[in-house]
Amino acid sequence: MKKNINAYRLAQQTGIDKTYLSKLISGVIKKPGHDKLAKIAQVLELKPSQLLAIFTKPQTAVAELNVGEIKLSQQQTVQYSGQDWGEAPDGMVCYGRLAEIETSRQWLIQERCRVIILYGLGGIGKTTLAVHLAKQFQKEFDYIFWRSLAHAPSIETVLSEAIVLTAHRQTFEATVAQKISQLLFQLRQSRCLLIFDQIESILATGNATQPYQDEHQMYGELFRQIAQLEHQSCLLLIGNEKPKDLAILESASASIRSLQLQGLTTAARQLLEDKQLSEIERWDELIEIYRGHPLALKIVATTIKEVFNGSISEFLRQNTLFLGDLEFVIDQQYHRLSDAEKTLICAIAKENQLVSIPQLMAKPTLSMRCSEMIGLLDCLRRRSLLETVQEHNQTFYTLQPVIRKYLNSYY
Repeated sequence: MKKNINAYRLAQQTGIDKTYLSKLISGVIKKPGHDKLAKIAQVLELKPSQLLAIFTKPQTAVAELNVGEIKLSQQQTVQYSGQDWGEAPDGMVCYGRLAEIETSRQWLIQERCRVIILYGLGGIGKTTLAVHLAKQFQKEFDYIFWRSLAHAPSIETVLSEAIVLTAHRQTFEATVAQKISQLLFQLRQSRCLLIFDQIESILATGNATQPYQDEHQMYGELFRQIAQLEHQSCLLLIGNEKPKDLAILESASASIRSLQLQGLTTAARQLLEDKQLSEIERWDELIEIYRGHPLALKIVATTIKEVFNGSISEFLRQNTLFLGDLEFVIDQQYHRLSDAEKTLICAIAKENQLVSIPQLMAKPTLSMRCSEMIGLLDCLRRRSLLETVQEHNQTFYTLQPVIRKYLNSYY
């Protein structure tokens, strides 16, 4: 008899709150109530009385139920497997990205980097690429642990679940610092791939001096220890932003790498083909307008099919950049900016050409010191909202068309 007890899966199958289930599995809650007991027992294919026995009299239950393959902790029994995919999406198509996959393969397998950061504008395909990488190289790791930080789960819960997977035991009353140490020990003992998606949810907004929100500072401690201490595992971080404390640690000689995803090039044609758009001769024009942004292309392709009867030409005659649901994605990133960052990016959006620092400094609406402007430009670049271009040994700045369209439409 094998029973997989995992908070994420149980929550999906029973409708019970995941936080409650995490506390139940970790032993914080000693046993479930009658209604919850019945739901969990049904999913685990046990009678409620049998499940209750596992929580109240574990040693007796193991013998009577013949569950020798279930590892036993103090309050309950748990089957441990080598992978916990949490809320990782399934069935997503990874278009192209051959260069990015090869770069990531080199970092993961050859250089065995301790930290890899995939970042870029929302909807650019970061999560899709990360799933593809984890699936393709899963045989290289003893354990794979994926968690979405979209709803900013407590680090206590995430650490406990990671330790359950990698150490085959519960942490109970250990402090966060102790749990970090325990997880680091496991990262030395085994080759683990830890994947945290949507990390911007725990990062500080605006121009805060600390990289992480006050209540999530210990995530930063975990990331820094994984980056700086010796072990054989890898932490893969996915987000719209690159944490500035890890950006400082990143270097050619360090085991910390980052990859900013850009729009698709030739692979974008496959995306439009899957959307069954006709007028193949206009595809490249559409791709260029949206800079190969995968989500933007999916949205506009759907709109062209439904509103313009599949005619790209008719859509292009409207001479507009349609954002659709992409507005919401950009809006979320924009509202994470400080007032000074908003002022600067709106000024850049009004320029229809590349702009340099001296040109920005000359603008009367931007009353700031050069050092302050450099800092703000660095923040906008790390937040994936700014592009840099080198021409004639000088650095210029610009925005993606979808960002410019959003800002000029609303600000």
